[in-house]
Amino acid sequence: MKKLLQKFIFLFLITTSVNLFAENELSKEWQFNLVTDAAYYPKSDFVPGDAHFAPITGIYDLFVFRITGNAAYLLPINFGDHWLFKTSNLLFQTSAELTPVTFRAQQSFIFLPVPFFELQTGFSAGLGWN
Repeated sequence: MKKLLQKFIFLFLITTSVNLFAENELSKEWQFNLVTDAAYYPKSDFVPGDAHFAPITGIYDLFVFRITGNAAYLLPINFGDHWLFKTSNLLFQTSAELTPVTFRAQQSFIFLPVPFFELQTGFSAGLGWN
């Protein structure tokens, strides 16, 4: 029982995301965070019969580890003092993701003219092996 609890705690710790330098207030211009993800996918075999058990397949075979750094800059846009337009913003987001075999960089631009509508565009480029 003690070994099972130790394994559970270890898996819980490596599969939770850790946010460093996270900012909660959106009113600040710059926001930085660093996220670390880890997951373990156990090997599973196909079980024939009526159960139709489907094993985990795809690019995630055993262990996945990823570090992502994010930076965001919030540019307030003044459309007037009306309550609908007073929170208009332009948000620039940049992130870099690193795994043991891949690297990916992302850039996005988000325009928030009113609180319930956003226009977003961006691009992503990377290299590595899947």
